[in-house]
Amino acid sequence: MGTDIQIKMFDDRFVVESPGTLPGLIRISNIRNMHFSRNPIIAKYLRDYKFVRELGEGVDRMYREMFEAGLPAPEYKVEGFMTVLTVRKFKQLEETEKSDNDQKKRLENDQKTTRKRLENLLDKTQKQILSEIELDNTITIKQLSNKLIFGTTKIKSDIAKMKELGIIKRIGSDKGGHWEVNND
Repeated sequence: MGTDIQIKMFDDRFVVESPGTLPGLIRISNIRNMHFSRNPIIAKYLRDYKFVRELGEGVDRMYREMFEAGLPAPEYKVEGFMTVLTVRKFKQLEETEKSDNDQKKRLENDQKTTRKRLENLLDKTQKQILSEIELDNTITIKQLSNKLIFGTTKIKSDIAKMKELGIIKRIGSDKGGHWEVNND
């Protein structure tokens, strides 16, 4: 409360200090593959008016573009009630190779750990819904209700929770669209 975002620029790096901890289920270990909007209304506005390419792509895109430019990966840490991002200008060559290998291993472990944690958050019905969506990504809520023998209200509630966790999202309309499972 009452603390501003601070951007500190140095010769070899810049540091962004933002008040508040990471939102929702976001952790430093899954920040690249887990997405959460603190304010979905602002996020929708930014997407609709094309201020962002795609919702939830910013952090991963920053990592990719810095990697492609030969720069070190961004460094995140949470200190008290501040989230701190450090972006470095350069690093030594052997440090780059070691860091890139470590980063790949960390990313693989993060993805496995995140998937397990998310699966632990889902109840039996939600896992069945996810399984059905993976088999047929055009399946409707009514079809899910019929297949799983649950009311549409329960199915809608479970789907809402899975959307909130970033596990699935609906692309297109309810009738003509399809489901997308976030395999990250």
